[in-house]
Amino acid sequence: MIHNTFLVRESTIEVLASTRYWPVEVEEADLKEFVATRAELRKTDTSLQEIPLIIGDNKFHGWSCGDDLLLVFVTDTREDEHGIFERMEKASETIRRKIKKDGLEETVKEYESLIEPSVITRLKIALVGEGGVGKTTTLHLLLGDKPPTQYVPTIALNLETVENIRFGNYSLVLWDFAGQERFRNLWRFYFHGADVIFLVCDSTLRNVLISKDILKLIRRDAPKVPVFALANKQDLPNAMKPEVVQKILGIPTYPMVAIDKERRDEMLRILMNAAAQYVGVALPDLPTSELLRFSDEAARKAAEIESLRAKPRREEEPAEEEEEEIDEDFEIDDLETIEIVEEVLIDEDGHIVEEPGEYEIVEEIIEEVEDEHETEEEAPAGEEIIGIVDESPAKAVADIIEDVDETGSETSAQ
Repeated sequence: MIHNTFLVRESTIEVLASTRYWPVEVEEADLKEFVATRAELRKTDTSLQEIPLIIGDNKFHGWSCGDDLLLVFVTDTREDEHGIFERMEKASETIRRKIKKDGLEETVKEYESLIEPSVITRLKIALVGEGGVGKTTTLHLLLGDKPPTQYVPTIALNLETVENIRFGNYSLVLWDFAGQERFRNLWRFYFHGADVIFLVCDSTLRNVLISKDILKLIRRDAPKVPVFALANKQDLPNAMKPEVVQKILGIPTYPMVAIDKERRDEMLRILMNAAAQYVGVALPDLPTSELLRFSDEAARKAAEIESLRAKPRREEEPAEEEEEEIDEDFEIDDLETIEIVEEVLIDEDGHIVEEPGEYEIVEEIIEEVEDEHETEEEAPAGEEIIGIVDESPAKAVADIIEDVDETGSETSAQ
């Protein structure tokens, strides 16, 4: 994990700009020692490649940004330096161009935004489980948003994503996609793209056994992805204890009541524990607010989630008026069909490729799932059905996804 970055004037070791992503203080003496030691090494051998130096509990990396300017990234000691130097090279080029165009003073003012694309890494977290277990409600809880009072199924494979939740130099991307059984054979594309998976269940024996089958799919299609279980709806009288759920599923299991906003800090801590395990860092004993940062955009995204869902049906309205309302919400001409299309580009190891420049597309895969329901179904008690007859097959695709909410055609790459 990247803890801090600095833009330093080498001759005087003056810090011109800096950023901090993790609650680790870098001592001024350590920074000076790094700059001085690096300068000595390069005097000895001018052709020397950049090498990291471990000083104290941190690993320091340096990269020249031009005349007398040095970019410094500070990480934990286990961080892979090759990946860090690649990021620094990109950041350095951005800084050079900015200095040439607008001068050093403007570059220093905009330093954080200039290096952010080179520092921030997306960490994709998928919420999966049967329909109605509380995946979207959990998403609302994480954002501090008011939980939905009624169940409206997530539309097919329309991923609901929330970004701009920062954990260190990682931007957490939360995926919430449909749990209907007829779409599960398409899940493998999203399992491959996830870094961490939360398997959400409603803590009933029936659903836990179904979740165990879903876990088998995850293990088959994404065996290296860490999986955690959320035993949701612990407030209900028939809820199984999380210890029992864990014994059945065989994976770390956390209790949760996603409709209870008082449990938000607990859910954030669970999210952080999973992210920390993936990143390979120990969580310091600090409040959640100092380890996770939410942007205004993330809060707005929570509100936008509701616009992706059908509005509650009002029985007193005539059918014609109801269709007009749906047409306004979805802005489509044909009210009887929704085609859900997602793009993913997958390499030969099954991983999502975010920068496909060095890859060649060698195979196209198109999966279609037929909806056997030809007419609008009656919603069971406590549920709502979207007022659209889905007569056409929903298409899932694999082409490239840089933003998980973009659409395109399904492709595989190596």
